[in-house]
Order: sequence, then C-alpha cells, then structure tokens
Amino acid sequence: MKNLYVLALTLFACGALSAQSTGITGCNDPNGGIQVIFDEALGCNAGALAGMSAVGFHSGMNGFMNVVAWDQSGAAQGVNDGNDDFVVYLADVDAYYGQASGTVTQIDCVFNQGPSDPGNPWSAEGKRNDNGNCADFTLMLSDVTETCAITASTRDLLLELDFQVLGNPFTDKAVVNFANDNGDTYTVQLNDAMGRTLRTYAGVNTNQFTLERNNLSSGFYFLTFVNETGKFATLKLFAR
Repeated sequence: MKNLYVLALTLFACGALSAQSTGITGCNDPNGGIQVIFDEALGCNAGALAGMSAVGFHSGMNGFMNVVAWDQSGAAQGVNDGNDDFVVYLADVDAYYGQASGTVTQIDCVFNQGPSDPGNPWSAEGKRNDNGNCADFTLMLSDVTETCAITASTRDLLLELDFQVLGNPFTDKAVVNFANDNGDTYTVQLNDAMGRTLRTYAGVNTNQFTLERNNLSSGFYFLTFVNETGKFATLKLFAR
C-alpha cells in the first residue's frame, strides 16, 4: 500500500517529528488545532490495524474524562497517511471535549478497527506498548510544541464508497459492488493483515470488482480502492 500514497504521505508529514517509543506524537496544525499521529508499527498490537484506511479514535481528556466514543456523532478518525501512521485532526481540542478554553491538558486515547468493521470494533485495537503490556495512550498538550509541516485540515483523503460485498466471509471469490456512475478509474490493492501488498489491479472503471481467492490462505485481508486523485477507501474481507 505504501507505494500508492506518496501524496498522502507528504500531506500529513509532521516536519522533523519522529514517532516516540509510545507510538503517538502531536504537532500544531498550521491552520489551527492539532494533529495526533499514531504510528501503528510501534503500538502494543503492531500489525493489527495495518492497511486500514481509517481507524476509530476513542478518547477522553485529563484522565479519560468526557469520553468521545469512536462511533459518536462528530467523532474524529485516524486517517492512514499510506505508511500506517494514522493522523487525527482536532480543530479545537477544548471544544471537541465540550470544555472551556484552556481546560484540556492531556488527551487519553485508544484506536480500534471500527471504521472498517463496525460490528466488531474492538477485535483489533491500537494501544501503547508499555514494556510488553498494553496501555492507553496519553498525549500531554504541553509536549505539542512543533508545527506540522503540512496541514491536515484542508483535505480529506477518504473516499465515500458504499461497498456491498457478496461473499464475506468468502470461499472462492468475493464480489464487491459500489456506485461508479461516472466511470471513475481505480487502482485496487490487496493487502494482508500485516499491511503487505499481495496483488494490485489497475484500470478498474466499472461498478463491480471480483476478487478471486486462488492461493489466498484463510484470514483477514484489506482491499483498497484508490482513485486518480489519490483518495482511497478500504474494506475488510475474510477468507474462510
């Protein structure tokens, strides 16, 4: 998947910031607000959320108070920059948690697979690796001092595709139907649960895509549709 998202990667890169051992960093968005960046590879369950276009952001403030559930109306999501770094944009941290200006001093959060599999959101989650133990992430706002190189507030890289899948879980093949009245062209990429690219299909311009199982082992896979402008949508499949 990484070779498809050069544009997305530059869009969300945060200057000289490097992911800390906790797997989470933050920077100040040039247009206001902050970006919270989760490096999936450094999380407690590394690989569990790899390859997903977006992950659920389940969070609270100042010790997990005033929780904004991942599926709550208006909740932010972590958007994959194409390198399995998930970027959450919060335009106003205090307002996001319903607080007066200057109230929030820390963000407490965990990530889950809810956007890809809302029926089983917590089957795969991202937490902090605390010496081999899983723990909630904590980002102190006093540590957010760098300015992000590029704003995340002006562009949404997620496509709105209403997928209908015939055969999920699937045995021989999965047929994916989606609206494509304008005949847009997509590159479709198949990744395994670790984010490794297994197959790439170019020039898909119909409203139906068929994934043949062939030699795929049993397990979870991610199918990502990328249009010509770099926007993308991902769905999760399971091969029996």
